[in-house]
Amino acid sequence: MQTVQAPIISDNFCFSDDVVRENTSYTCVYPGSAASFCQQNTQKEIVQYCSNSCSNGHCTADNDDNDDKERGGIKNFDDLDPLFFEKKEEAIVFGSIIPPSDSNETISQVAKKGSSYADLWILFWLFLVLVLILLILVVIVLAKRR
Repeated sequence: MQTVQAPIISDNFCFSDDVVRENTSYTCVYPGSAASFCQQNTQKEIVQYCSNSCSNGHCTADNDDNDDKERGGIKNFDDLDPLFFEKKEEAIVFGSIIPPSDSNETISQVAKKGSSYADLWILFWLFLVLVLILLILVVIVLAKRR
């Protein structure tokens, strides 16, 4: 059976010159069944609106105007969108399915439990029974004609 991980709240960081944090929660769908899976939902939450700029997860006062010229127009390289530097990794889509791990069911286990081969065998046996009934009816009709 799957267990739901406790919600995770990230440290504060800068995003669009404001202080934000990410709240990540987990939800299990169809818990206890063979088709169960867990979803991850991540949302940004604004902690503080900054009147000037943001640095290292805190609002800062804009006292030094020379930073713009020294760094090619970018005030603080640390304040760039952190996802810009993490493009090498697959981005996490909000509400995506969590990949299988030791703490939840694996895909192969789910596929074995929900196999469609059992349905095909049922159809095969139903077809066989219908052919047998048709054969018995043909024998009865031929026996009455003699």
